[in-house]
Parts: sequence; structure tokens; C-alpha cells
Amino acid sequence: SLDFLKRGLAGIRNVVRAALVTYKGSSDTAVLTPSDLDDLPRLVQHETGPRRLRLDWHNCISVPLAIDGPAVRQITLNLLLNACMASPLGGHVDFNAWCFSGTLRIAIADEGPGLPEEMAALLYQAAPVTPRGQESKGLGLWMTGHMIRQLGGSAEVEHPGVGTRVIVSLPIARRELLDAA
Repeated sequence: SLDFLKRGLAGIRNVVRAALVTYKGSSDTAVLTPSDLDDLPRLVQHETGPRRLRLDWHNCISVPLAIDGPAVRQITLNLLLNACMASPLGGHVDFNAWCFSGTLRIAIADEGPGLPEEMAALLYQAAPVTPRGQESKGLGLWMTGHMIRQLGGSAEVEHPGVGTRVIVSLPIARRELLDAA
């Protein structure tokens, strides 16, 4: 049945996410380009399209940054997918990326019911401890938090009245901007 296939694909997704957490890229992956973020809307189209979600995209990164591009891309993708799944039909998800004082900031907001505190706490926990009865939930949030911490960054969860906004702050290496040529 279709539900069986969906559950199987969700299990595969969790295994892949777990593998990504433990994978350590080589030094040649320590660059984030604007296109690393700008192609993510296509990767979440399977969520935005059927749900008629509007994705407001504001990427102010215009040059390569000295930061682990694949990790930042995975962090962003995980948070975008969560925001899309939390948003109501016809809602919108807001994405912003910018640099400020040697820090890459990524903010993702949704119009969902709000991320429960026990689930938001998974972004900050060193070990994945999920609420009783919800053992299959939250692994993606925990892994996202783990990747953020591996990069020396932090995450804030805000509840601006409606929905949830997650703001990720990641330090950019001292050689902040790389020569694009």
C-alpha cells in the first residue's frame, strides 16, 4: 500500500540522515556557494507543490563562503522540510540567508502550529532523547542540531505568534570570502 511505501521511504531517509551526521567531509568541501542554497527550493518541491505552499526565498549570499557547504546545505534542507510539513495547506515558508559579523545566518519560518518545546529541545541536546511515545519523531531535528554544533554554531527557536522561526548562526572561517575566480 502507499502508506507502507511512505513509511519505508521515511526509514531510508532517517538512515541517510544518520549517515550524514557521522560523515566528515574532506577539506575541499569547506566552501558554501550561493547555488548550494539556491537549488534547495527544487529539493522541497515535493512538499511545497502538493500543499500549495508559497516559498519566499531571500538568499543574500553572493560569494563563496569558507564554511562546510554540504553540512550547511543539509542543515537548511532538514529545516526547510520540517517547515513545509508544519505549514497549513496554502501557507507559506520564509527563507533568509545573510552574513553578519563573520557569521552566516539562516532563518526559516513557517505558519504551522508551533514547534513544541520538547521537540525544539532536540536541536540543543547532545544525545537524541525523544518524548515517550514519540520515539520515531525528532531524529531529524537532533541530527540538524548535532551538525550545527559540529560547525561551532547555534540555533534559536522563536514563536512569533503564528508558526515557528528557527535561526541558525554559523561562524565563517577567518578567510571569510573566497576568490570566486
